[in-house]
Amino acid sequence: MQVTVLSHPIQRMQTVPKRHSLFDIAIPFMSRTAGFGLAALLVMAISVSANSQLANVQEWVRLSPKTHPSSRFGMLTAFEASNRTVVLYGGLNANDQLSDTWVWNGKNWTQQHPKNNPGPASQQGGMACEEAEGKVVLVKPAADDKMATWVWDGENWTQEHPKNSPPVRLGAAMAYNAINGTVVMFGGFDSHGNLSETWLWNGTNWTEEHPQDSPPARYFHAMASDGSNAVILFGGQGKDQEELSDTWVWNGDNWLEKHPKDRPSARVFSAMAFDPRLGVAVLFGGEDYSNTVVGDTWLWDGTNWTKGPSADSPSPRLYSSLAYNAGTDDLVLFGGEGNNGLSGLSDTWTWPQYAAMPIDATDTDSATQEE
Repeated sequence: MQVTVLSHPIQRMQTVPKRHSLFDIAIPFMSRTAGFGLAALLVMAISVSANSQLANVQEWVRLSPKTHPSSRFGMLTAFEASNRTVVLYGGLNANDQLSDTWVWNGKNWTQQHPKNNPGPASQQGGMACEEAEGKVVLVKPAADDKMATWVWDGENWTQEHPKNSPPVRLGAAMAYNAINGTVVMFGGFDSHGNLSETWLWNGTNWTEEHPQDSPPARYFHAMASDGSNAVILFGGQGKDQEELSDTWVWNGDNWLEKHPKDRPSARVFSAMAFDPRLGVAVLFGGEDYSNTVVGDTWLWDGTNWTKGPSADSPSPRLYSSLAYNAGTDDLVLFGGEGNNGLSGLSDTWTWPQYAAMPIDATDTDSATQEE
């Protein structure tokens, strides 16, 4: 099957033997080459008596909004503080790279019709909240071999023209870092191979950092706040096309590798966001080292990974989007590529629906706490 995007035939990059369509669709640009929300989140303090414990009542809940974006995968999402909504932009389906803007208010998806538009974009670029301005920042490959920077203010997209911009790449990940009020972008893939670069956006300009330690080069990894004003990074595709399972934390100056007792299997194309009520980063899905699309949930508490509930969870998928919505105090997951391939998914899930609740450990009728 030949897929055409914006009248340009798809050409697979020979050095990346992956079956997935983000490469098939995003690669043509290579041929030219030789928030606010997260810091405003409140961690719920739950008082538990000496004979009590926390019941793990979190679960995935599927919603049925009246309107929603069309089936897609590889879309970009982030919390936007101006209207306290989650913004979803673009993505891919079997035939096109998309360029539509949607907002989620906790009950329904509403399509926006801004005057300006960044143009087709997907996870070849990246998006994150920009807390300092209460906006959302989006980056995508541009014709000048640099990453173009766009900002969503709740009503319109505006292109920024910073003095410095990261060189063009795909598969980088972005997250807001409250320590120094910047958006962190790490890694990606360019025409020369995998990258291990760290770039910071301060609201007006991009600056490349040169930390003493850095994660190995990778792309399509997962990044999010870790709840301690730092940024957590997990997995991705490594230099030798191997899926990774390492955990790193950016503390504002340096990358520190963590060595948790437990961790998710090596994987790529996962979705991750921070849940302030539980004080954990939530990782979902992806594709593991055996090229199997997975649908498991993992929680990072700053020290270790714990496997989350598996009952009633979204179906296995990759290229899905996951973001925290401070307006409704929950996570929202949308779409992705499942076993149906390039047609994509259009389902909406929240996690968790309820905050953790204290139970009396001496009550024999209480629900058993999940490990």
